[in-house]
Amino acid sequence: MSRRSITTAAGILGAAVVLFWVGSFGVNVPIADDWDHVKTSVRWHDHGSDAKSLFAPHNEHCLAIPRLLNHAALVATGGNYRMVLFLNAAIGLGTLAAVLAFASRWPLTQAAFAALAAGITALMSGWCQWQNWIWAFQTPWFLLPLILIAAAVAVARVGSVRLAVAATAVAAMLGPLCMANGLFVGWALLPAVALRLADEPQRGRWRPLAITVAVVVAATAFGLSIVARSRGPNLGGPAAVLASPLEAMRLFLAVLGSPLDPRGAFHGEKTLSTVAGGLSLALGIVSAIAGLRASWRRSPRDLGPGFSLMTYGLASVAVVVVGRLSLLASEPVESRYHTFAIAWHVGVLLTCGWLAAEQVGRAGRFWKILLVAASIACVGATLVGMTLFLRHGDNMRRSLEEHQVIYRNARDPGGREKLEGIARHYGADGILERLDGMRRAGILHADYAPAAPTE
Repeated sequence: MSRRSITTAAGILGAAVVLFWVGSFGVNVPIADDWDHVKTSVRWHDHGSDAKSLFAPHNEHCLAIPRLLNHAALVATGGNYRMVLFLNAAIGLGTLAAVLAFASRWPLTQAAFAALAAGITALMSGWCQWQNWIWAFQTPWFLLPLILIAAAVAVARVGSVRLAVAATAVAAMLGPLCMANGLFVGWALLPAVALRLADEPQRGRWRPLAITVAVVVAATAFGLSIVARSRGPNLGGPAAVLASPLEAMRLFLAVLGSPLDPRGAFHGEKTLSTVAGGLSLALGIVSAIAGLRASWRRSPRDLGPGFSLMTYGLASVAVVVVGRLSLLASEPVESRYHTFAIAWHVGVLLTCGWLAAEQVGRAGRFWKILLVAASIACVGATLVGMTLFLRHGDNMRRSLEEHQVIYRNARDPGGREKLEGIARHYGADGILERLDGMRRAGILHADYAPAAPTE
């Protein structure tokens, strides 16, 4: 079986699983923070788009690019929120395809590459981030990994250093326009740029690196200016971590290992995820050190995407831990946060895959064994998790169906009153009447905008 066939099979399998999640559990209604996009789309329909609403902060985030994508999808499909879910799925699958295509060029054995492709596909299309698959608002959670991996692959593979620096600059500027975690995109790309420049003559290295750092600093300043005027909760910053460092480390490892802990995700047990996080962190550190040591003898540029994903994942998980500790949240491993840990795990697998491809003799066999073992663990955890998800996921299904029932029974005064309460909670007072008019004009999908109650 050729690498191309393995890549194609993994992509098809990943797409089938993701489309199953969206098709089985996605509903055509705004949920929770989706109302932010509802307000924006209605405003743009009535008055046209404007910079103020485009760049308006949502908590601590700037959602300019997700707002544009969501609005375009809603306009193109008549307000069908399920189409936004499929858009998110397409973005996530695009990232999967980019990662698999990048690794397919390594001189791995077919068995080793099949294990690598299986592990990455299981992580990126599996059960562990189900909230993101069926929540339209989660577009930025898929955009950032795509932007990051596209830029990292460009840095590694393009022939021109100028183009590599340009790709980093574009990604660093786009990141903060997706969500606050986009601040980490530029910094996560610096290891990829440094590894890329290690292949260049000594004289030509420092200027491109200095330019890249300057661009990343500028992008960070821009992103921080948005966060500074946000209306997000006061999380207390590092003080919460310093007050309980052991608890912070436990939560950090639990979040990092959460994609490999199907039981803890459904039964509230965090012991396995903490152990998995510790093992994964150790493997990541060892593989990174081994990769840097091997880079002195071989071209290191293909290490960049794995290093970038690990950096982005670690930074994002650390922010989650600060937020959970500061808010005193009892559930630090909510499904949507698994996306950050997935980035770390995929980065670790890519680094192990590069070592297995580039090392020879005993070292090569050692990294092949580690790569296969880690991939089997990822696939096994995903399969077990999917079983538990389908068995215990009815609570989530019923929760979403409750929203759908409100919409479909909006002629009932009690249902409409409840829906107005939801909209009011998210700052969308009086929006239902406007949606009614848009629905009657044929602009919005029927399930999306309920009819006004009649006498």
